[in-house]
Amino acid sequence: MKLVLRAQNVYSLVLAYMLSFLALLNCGNAILNIVGLHTQLDTVVLFGGLVGLIAIGLTLSVIDRSRFVKLDVIALFILFGASFMISALLDSANANLLFTSWTDVFANPVYVLFLYTLTGYLFARRLTDYECFKKVFGVFSYVVVVISVIVFFFAKGSSASQYMTFSYNMLTQLFFLLVNKPEKHKIFHYITVSLGLFAFVFGGARGALIALILTYLMFYIINHKTELKSIIIYSAGAVAIVVLSLFKKVIFVLIEKFLDALSIESRTFEYLLNEEVLSDSNRINFYKESLNNTGLLGKGLMGDRIILGSYPHNLFLEIFVQYGWILGLVVVLAICAAIGIPLFKKTRAEFIFIIMLFPCGFLKLMMTGSYLNQEPAFYILLGFCVNAIVRSNGDANTNDKHSIRSGQYREDS
Repeated sequence: MKLVLRAQNVYSLVLAYMLSFLALLNCGNAILNIVGLHTQLDTVVLFGGLVGLIAIGLTLSVIDRSRFVKLDVIALFILFGASFMISALLDSANANLLFTSWTDVFANPVYVLFLYTLTGYLFARRLTDYECFKKVFGVFSYVVVVISVIVFFFAKGSSASQYMTFSYNMLTQLFFLLVNKPEKHKIFHYITVSLGLFAFVFGGARGALIALILTYLMFYIINHKTELKSIIIYSAGAVAIVVLSLFKKVIFVLIEKFLDALSIESRTFEYLLNEEVLSDSNRINFYKESLNNTGLLGKGLMGDRIILGSYPHNLFLEIFVQYGWILGLVVVLAICAAIGIPLFKKTRAEFIFIIMLFPCGFLKLMMTGSYLNQEPAFYILLGFCVNAIVRSNGDANTNDKHSIRSGQYREDS
């Protein structure tokens, strides 16, 4: 029992570190620049620490034979390994993009996928102590949000904090704090969340803000029954939207003066002023080009980079270009089923973590990013979803066997 608990602590630490790695790295570098130390945190050292934790976790996994690596994890690693090799054979340019160099630690897709992102699926599948993970990730969430707020206010909304990854890197942690209220230190919690939301809204990207709002609405609708409290909240929200639409010019002028007084630049607010919040930022060209280059057979991993010079900025289009219409459709449907089934079944232990990872692990990839880049949230989300499905089916089978033994079921004559 002690071994299992110790292993679960390591699994929780690995997952929390994976989800917070980029935020800690980027904000750490920004803080060093703010205090006048013109140096960069060593990615190799931080990445090496993550690899070290993974090695410890895998060692405990091997010792703990009763909970060895799941078959679906092995199948997923084999699938990606085969995809890498086939893609390299399809086009030599694929090979160059897939494996840049031995020393390119955090930009080499092979390193990133097998040692950072895909490994998140493995540890998510092995996690059983969700309370342990909740405590560990809670600590990481406060650290990430606090240092993000510090970076935002000291950088005054300049490019250092306004870069697109700023808000995406703190999205999961901020949402976790929004939906998990502590029993102690409530004042610190509310101050942290309030300042975090302010920095998130005015210092980040539109896509991250949209993902946060949509996920919170979905969380509230799924997690609450139709009752008087819900009706009041929905009505208040509708009234707020009407008031905002009627007096938006006055409200925007007040906000603009407030931000100017603090010397804060906000890209999101500029989009609001210019009524360009839903503008496509030239992504429509990527979408059209992706559709035009999708055939029955795929172009291989990184094939979209060769065609577009970039990724399509949409998870499904990226999969279709790489795998083709037939195999791509199978992969897309599998992803939708894996995420959708446990999300709307509201499985007990996993639900809060599935909904927590939904904005950064899924919605983000529908607007920007690539599942082949530094996106551990996507794979950890899938791991938690598969856990929920497996556990739900296991509970159903257990109930069926109990019912049969109790004589509740009988065959029709």
